[in-house]
Amino acid sequence: MSSECNTHILSKEINEEILFAVQNAVIITDPQGMILNANSRVKQVFGYTSEGLTGKNLSILFTSEDQDYLYPNLLYLAEQCEVFEDEIMLLRRNKARFFAHVRVSSCRKPANNLNFFSIIDIDKTKKMEKVFKQINYEDLVKLANGVAHEIRNPLVGIGGFLRKLYKSCVASVEGEEYYNLIHSNLKKIESIVEKVGFFAGMPEPVLKKVEIQEVMDIAKQDFQERINNTGCKLDIEVEPLELMADRILLIRAMKILIENSLDACEENPKITIRVFTVDNECKVLVKDNGRGIPSDILPYIFHPFFSTKADGAGIDLSIFKRIVDNHQGRIDVDSQKGKGTSFDISIPLERRKIIRTNLLENFSSI
Repeated sequence: MSSECNTHILSKEINEEILFAVQNAVIITDPQGMILNANSRVKQVFGYTSEGLTGKNLSILFTSEDQDYLYPNLLYLAEQCEVFEDEIMLLRRNKARFFAHVRVSSCRKPANNLNFFSIIDIDKTKKMEKVFKQINYEDLVKLANGVAHEIRNPLVGIGGFLRKLYKSCVASVEGEEYYNLIHSNLKKIESIVEKVGFFAGMPEPVLKKVEIQEVMDIAKQDFQERINNTGCKLDIEVEPLELMADRILLIRAMKILIENSLDACEENPKITIRVFTVDNECKVLVKDNGRGIPSDILPYIFHPFFSTKADGAGIDLSIFKRIVDNHQGRIDVDSQKGKGTSFDISIPLERRKIIRTNLLENFSSI
């Protein structure tokens, strides 16, 4: 801290700010973010000593993706005497990221032109909250993964021995029919095991810019022959747009929706798909004229292994919901028995708050 600041008697407002945050890590900067002083708690939170931080720019505590917008926006808000308080990601001295609750305020007087940063390390709390929220769900996932593993190995053996028996036996019309029946059912079980394994081990989304038109084009390719054979009228309108998403997972989700609609349709099948933007969201509306879902079982369609199909395992819609959930999206379903079903999916185009994506000084109001 400069000698001028050292000899200056702190004003009532500054004392109040320090007292407010005395149990937290406190950093005092000038309007440009240069650190003038910090209390001893910064060592526990960031790994720096007070002396080690003094003279450095506060930007060293922010992640690379927050250097362009969030950090300058906090300085801007302080300059405007606006108080900021939120949970953000910061960096420790060893470059490890952690969640912190940050409060930014300022004192703008001729003798005291200062910014105050009060920081609480909430990383362990956030991780514990996530664990408690997922504990029952994780038990289900572990169970599903165990079942898939236990079935997969004997299934491979059964398939191999079946082929050997078929080749060693004299072929007959009846034998051919039995073989095809057993083989088709084994393929169905293999498909279920693959889906359960994917559900249990689904990776976290790798978010990159994705063209939604490409996603829809690829998703419908696998069903083109079936669409042609059934005479299904597939009407797709896609507004050109990009969103931050996992391309592979999003394609799989759209495939599930299309297949689900095809399975539901019977006579004169018709599927309508609309993709467009509303505010900061990508909206996907999928509507079919199929048999519909009774209202009493509608709340359970996303539960693993619950199915309205006589020969279905009920895992597809669970995978679909988990993909949408992992993209921080929402799903609304409307259905009437005998009149069809519509899925309304909303996925954020941009998950970050405006303070992290734009410079606030470019806006007329905050």
